[in-house]
Amino acid sequence: MNGVCLARRIEIDISELNFSARAFLLEDEAPKTCEAVWRALPIEGKVIHTDFSGMMLNLALKDEALFNLPRENEVKAVRPRDITYWYSYWVKPGLIRGMDEFAEIGFVYGEAHPRNFWDEEIVSLFAVVEESSESLMKLGKTVRRTGGKEMIMRKV
Repeated sequence: MNGVCLARRIEIDISELNFSARAFLLEDEAPKTCEAVWRALPIEGKVIHTDFSGMMLNLALKDEALFNLPRENEVKAVRPRDITYWYSYWVKPGLIRGMDEFAEIGFVYGEAHPRNFWDEEIVSLFAVVEESSESLMKLGKTVRRTGGKEMIMRKV
């Protein structure tokens, strides 16, 4: 196909920080996760810095249609620009962080090792940000320093 990438794309927007980036979905590697996220778009919420995983931001998912997605394209080692999905019951069904069940999307901006309070985690890698790691590094450091920011993810 002449090197043309036909993957569906999403836009990540944090208007308060004048940040916008595009990411392509890894539909061959994580088809069910990509389809569920695509159908749920736009997704809005507060992106926060992770507690335990290093240079990574998290967006808690509110739509229960995004709970209990299957594990796909599982990774422990993540890289800057990776976008991941994690579901709480994959590991330890029951109460975590005061919630019985939840899912989240992770945005890796530097050295990170997905983990929970107890141990390392396996996450589903389902998208990759197209923009440079430097712009993500600046975003991550800002959110870490100033606190959570409202984010919207939408179809491109």
